[in-house]
Amino acid sequence: MNRRQSIITLGALFASLPLALYANDNGALVIESDKEEAKFKIGKDAFLLRPNSKIELSHDGTFTKALTLLGGGVMGVFGGGEKTIETKTFTAGIRGTGIYLQEYADDAVYSCLCYGKGDYRYSNSGEILFSLNSTYHDKPVQIVQSKNGKLEYKVNKTMNNHNDDELRDLEKMCGREVPFGNNS
Repeated sequence: MNRRQSIITLGALFASLPLALYANDNGALVIESDKEEAKFKIGKDAFLLRPNSKIELSHDGTFTKALTLLGGGVMGVFGGGEKTIETKTFTAGIRGTGIYLQEYADDAVYSCLCYGKGDYRYSNSGEILFSLNSTYHDKPVQIVQSKNGKLEYKVNKTMNNHNDDELRDLEKMCGREVPFGNNS
């Protein structure tokens, strides 16, 4: 499927979902949900967008190259290759991944690398904050940018606002299974 066919398919798909879809000046897709949750697939990747959320996707027609959380919450499962995740508090390079992100007030973002590998970095310098190889929600964190610009993170003891069945549904949309089986 080429880029034009992908966009036409997306247009038909989004006509029936509670989403707004448009391209920004850089050619990335901006997807915005209304008061309802929405699940959708683009190429080999699938997403769950929480109500009143907004993301930006840079895509090559088959794979997502970058996901930017512009507000709210999003879960994504990815078919292959390295991805860049951007939020208001950090940037991450992830691979082989299912991830959930939720933005909070006061420059805080919750992130659960549900499975896969990731390098969490300071957005401004690219310096590594921490690296993670997760097999099953190993280290959900809340990453906060303090008033002086320093990033701090604390490990959450529980998963916030997402579950294994949602991950299973997204992977199933892509013809895959979650790598952790039936742990939950």
